Amino acid sequence: MFKSRKTIIFGKNGFLGTHLHQNYQNEEGFYFASRCKNNKLIITSKNHPIKELPWNHEALSKIVYELSPQVVINAIALTNAELCEKSPMNAEQANSEIPLVLAIASSKVGARLIQISTDAVFGQKGSFFREVDEPHPKSVYGRTKLQGELAVMKYAPKHLIVRTNFFGYHESRPTLFNFFYQNLQNQRPVEGYEDVIFNPIYVKDLVRGLERFIEVEAQGILHFAGDEVLSKFDFGNRIELQVNPTGGLLSSSVFGDLGIEGYRKSDLTLSSEIRESLFNCSFDVNSGIRDAILDVKADENE
Repeated sequence: MFKSRKTIIFGKNGFLGTHLHQNYQNEEGFYFASRCKNNKLIITSKNHPIKELPWNHEALSKIVYELSPQVVINAIALTNAELCEKSPMNAEQANSEIPLVLAIASSKVGARLIQISTDAVFGQKGSFFREVDEPHPKSVYGRTKLQGELAVMKYAPKHLIVRTNFFGYHESRPTLFNFFYQNLQNQRPVEGYEDVIFNPIYVKDLVRGLERFIEVEAQGILHFAGDEVLSKFDFGNRIELQVNPTGGLLSSSVFGDLGIEGYRKSDLTLSSEIRESLFNCSFDVNSGIRDAILDVKADENE
């Protein structure tokens, strides 16, 4: 069982990391690593700080060596595509160098490394890319994430690279759901791209799916996408129907009109055939949105 394996999760405060923390924060043998505001690496277990180190590559390796886990999950990433284009060095540090450091450290202690990656590694035209398709990223984000994948494949014999596109609520991080929900909830007009399509997974299914993949010791590359294809505009419309049924605040726009297709593509779909053979999702897009709205309301009432 996954919960019986000593595990370190890097990126506790990020979108996925927060949900992983919510699920496993009280479990014995689970450790969470995060970077705090004063540039320190904080390690917690059962919500208690157990170690504080300067934030650097040596500290990341040291934690893996000292704790000697069976599983390492890397959810650290710089995911903002525009910011990656403006700051390629920062993108490389987060998306390429940290996976390399964790891959080497994981290999030395015999840990299985789970690297969270992205559909953005496929910069070329096409859709429903499979695990065997060769990526040709165009964006800095896609290129640096692919470099991270290659480092994991080279230096961590026991690894699983999960390429995904997921949605859900986060209390402080910008997410696609937050963007639409917050604007619509506050009666502000908002636009959604009608020509950008994706097949996202709900974040809570992603958390449960990762647990399943670790339990069966899945290896190599796995695409974790949803069963339903829709546009970003359609996604926003699903939220509007639940938040403001009378509508009128959401309008469509065209991504192609922005002239930035050079580093962002409009078809983000991944094939999910292998995932479907291992894991059945509990949420579709509509039920995921409903659950995310419940999380927002619960958070607001705390």
